[in-house]
Amino acid sequence: MNRVELSNANARVLGTILRRQAESIPDATYLMAGERRFSFARVNELANSYAAGFRSLRVQSGDTVALFMVGSPELVFTTFGVNKLGAIWVPTNTDYRKEWLREALRDSRARVLVVDAPLLPRVAELGPNLPFEYVVINGKTDLDIEGARMLDLAEFAELKADEPSV
Repeated sequence: MNRVELSNANARVLGTILRRQAESIPDATYLMAGERRFSFARVNELANSYAAGFRSLRVQSGDTVALFMVGSPELVFTTFGVNKLGAIWVPTNTDYRKEWLREALRDSRARVLVVDAPLLPRVAELGPNLPFEYVVINGKTDLDIEGARMLDLAEFAELKADEPSV
């Protein structure tokens, strides 16, 4: 069994734990989704790439990033990437619609929303005046959110990045 020493409070940060696991057991499977398999090293690499993507959107320590996503590897990479910047990811219940969704998204106080393409129509139907500067989409869509710059989450995975220093 693999063990991680957590007696030091500074070592209990998720991004740090992932990095240490990637260093000690890089090829061990960390994440499985259907036929897709990701090692600790690959998850850490992708988390660093996603962190670079969010950093390019000026996400920094203490900021919030709203998530409207179902469980997926991309959700994992997103959460770790946000954590590695010292930012806070705010999940939004994917069952929410209309006013409940609007309030949850506003309450997140996020400038950045990460959303699965199939869920984007529910965000779009909320109309203008959403608080997002950026909407990062996991998947393909032709929809736009008025007032926000639309980005493709898949592009974050292509970024080459070192371990972020917060």
